[in-house]
Amino acid sequence: MAKATTSIRRQLIFMVATVLILINAVALWSTHIYANRAAKESYDRLLYGSALQMAENITLLDGKVFIDLPVSAFETLALSTSDRAFYAIMNGQYQVLTGYKDLPNIPFPQLLLQSKEKEKFQPIYYEADYRHERVRFVALGKRLLEADNVNDVFIIVG
Repeated sequence: MAKATTSIRRQLIFMVATVLILINAVALWSTHIYANRAAKESYDRLLYGSALQMAENITLLDGKVFIDLPVSAFETLALSTSDRAFYAIMNGQYQVLTGYKDLPNIPFPQLLLQSKEKEKFQPIYYEADYRHERVRFVALGKRLLEADNVNDVFIIVG
């Protein structure tokens, strides 16, 4: 019996196809990673913008915290009909002043560390399971100053 040999043409087609498949797989994988990163970054900006709008409308008067939540903070997050917005505004003793009382995994140690180290709070982004869904949150602190009174409040938006 004669041994069957493959032609050079078939070998070349097989090698070129294998290389192209590998290159396409790497390209798809890197595109997927980049797209996820870009989507997360843009959504983080929406969350941060909403938290900043809320923070701008929190004031301290005679030692009491006054909150005037702008509608625009929620309109920004409600651009998608399938998304829901969750929020809480808490005082320095972690008592909810307004919003959802059961938000998960709030990074208070990181927020408190920032409040002792710096005058300006940096946003902290995190994900947590809330109401049977994976939710992206931003936590932001704000220092309220009055003549003889200093109060920290924390804004959490998801």
